[in-house]
Amino acid sequence: MRRSGWVFIHRCVGLIMAGFLILVGVTESLLAFLPELDRAINRAFISGGKSGARGAFQPGPGKPNS
Repeated sequence: MRRSGWVFIHRCVGLIMAGFLILVGVTESLLAFLPELDRAINRAFISGGKSGARGAFQPGPGKPNS
């Protein structure tokens, strides 16, 4: 295989790996904001909300703690 073929393969593999690493970096960086995101997404479960829902980790009436 000529040098130009190896350059093309190297470029394609590098771009695929770069896309994967960017995706992993973005999703993993969300873990730094997990508590804030959890409060923003599950606001009704955490604060009780207008619907009178129980907290996210509180068992309902008659349910055993497990």
